Amino acid sequence: MDDKINNDCFNNALLYFNLRHPDTQAYANRMKHMYDTDSIYNLKEQHDSYVWDYVRKEFENRGTKNYDLGDGKAGHVQARSILGTVYDHTKGERKIKGRSKEFRG
Repeated sequence: MDDKINNDCFNNALLYFNLRHPDTQAYANRMKHMYDTDSIYNLKEQHDSYVWDYVRKEFENRGTKNYDLGDGKAGHVQARSILGTVYDHTKGERKIKGRSKEFRG
């Protein structure tokens, strides 16, 4: 997604995986290893978005292709995505209102 939470990683609120891609299982195994071995504590940050992005970059440096499904606009990208008619991730002000202004459902 296109919503950077700091200069080092994206806010990975929703991740899609191609289960037929040859690197998907290795990626899942690497993520599990990061947590099982407490390797996340060797990273600059330990929250999920940073760890997912860190491992994503490891795989991209080895040649894995990933695609950013964000649209480059500010705001609630999930509601503007193809899931926008059925999915609205409400938090903060959106949670208080019960929906986001971008929600199409």
